[in-house]
Amino acid sequence: MGTFRGQVTDYQPPSRIGFRETLRLFGSDLMEARPEYLLEADRDRTIVHHIAEGELFGLMRLMKPVAALLARSERTRTVESLRRSLARHDEGVAVDALRLHLEKDLAAPPERVFGAFAEASQLRQWWGPAGFLVPQLQFDAAEGASYRITMQPPDGDAFQLGGTFRIVEAPWRLVFTFAWEEPDPEDQETLVTLSFAPTGAGTHLSLDQDPFKTETRLELHRNGWTETLERLERFLS
Repeated sequence: MGTFRGQVTDYQPPSRIGFRETLRLFGSDLMEARPEYLLEADRDRTIVHHIAEGELFGLMRLMKPVAALLARSERTRTVESLRRSLARHDEGVAVDALRLHLEKDLAAPPERVFGAFAEASQLRQWWGPAGFLVPQLQFDAAEGASYRITMQPPDGDAFQLGGTFRIVEAPWRLVFTFAWEEPDPEDQETLVTLSFAPTGAGTHLSLDQDPFKTETRLELHRNGWTETLERLERFLS
């Protein structure tokens, strides 16, 4: 198994931190990276600048695209983890709040997977648990725009959900609010964060949704999203 070893090489709070990291696989060092994160204050937000250089060893010198993919994927996950932590703090979500987290590996590049979520013509072909249809869709994936999805289950009446797009960063991240129309008493508005990280075989999709009021509603969404992502996987194939 591959492991990263590293140490902090430059620490200048609150604006700069640097590392030296080495990727070791089967007892050999394959690459060394020297990433730096620079934090720039910009009114009510912080801009994170990522700068990296490094060196490849042995056979990895012949595999520069693979090395670049590994490095980009690792940096994407690091920054996304930081963003999720800060977002939960800003939203006032308690540490023990009910939160859904799902992951899925898909055999398609991030651009393709992101497009399946962001383009209405694609979304309506796979959205929803098994057997569901989308007879009506008001959908424009742009920051600040609202959306509304009508879902028709195999049995029973159609129902609607909607929300607002908070962040649209193609093809890496999609964040939107999620609320049922005529909600169950146990429902409340939640925030959905989708992250698309490149892998050698395609895309690693991470889904986070919170906060839920009850375990029952969380499990309902877990089952719904699980079937929905299985439909997405078939659509992409």
